Amino acid sequence: ATLLTRSGLSLDLVDTVQIKRDNVLNAYTDGRNVILTSGLWNKLGTDDQRAFVIGHEIAHIALSHIQKTQARKVGLGVAANLLGRMFGQNGWTTAGALGLGLLDKRYSRDMEYQADELGIEMMAKAGYSPQAAVQVFQILKANSS
Repeated sequence: ATLLTRSGLSLDLVDTVQIKRDNVLNAYTDGRNVILTSGLWNKLGTDDQRAFVIGHEIAHIALSHIQKTQARKVGLGVAANLLGRMFGQNGWTTAGALGLGLLDKRYSRDMEYQADELGIEMMAKAGYSPQAAVQVFQILKANSS
C-alpha cells in the first residue's frame, strides 16, 4: 500500500499481492494482481528488493501494459495472417513472421524498461533504496541458467 499511496497511485489499482508456491524465480501481473513465486520471494533478502519487484509489477498495471500487450498480439496476428495471404506459405511468410517477432520482442523489452523506471521511482518515493533494483538484477542474473 505504501508503494501506491506515496507514489500518488490509487489503492484500487491492485487487488492483491500474492506469493505462489513455486521454486522458479518469477514475478508477474494479470493486470489486477501481483504474483511473486516463493522461489523469488525467498531469494530476495531485503524489503527494498521486494519493494522493487512489487513496484515493477505495479508499474506494468499503472502503465496498462497488459491491455497494450493483448492489443499488440491481436495486431501482430492480423499482420501475420495478411502476410500469409499475400505471399503464401513460402520464405516471405517466414521472414515476415520473424520480423514481426523481432518487433514484438523490442516492444516487450521497452515495456520492461518502462516498468523498471516507474518501479524505481515508486520505491524511492515510498522510502525504499533504489539501489535494491541493481541487487535484484544481480540476483536474477546469478540464478539464471
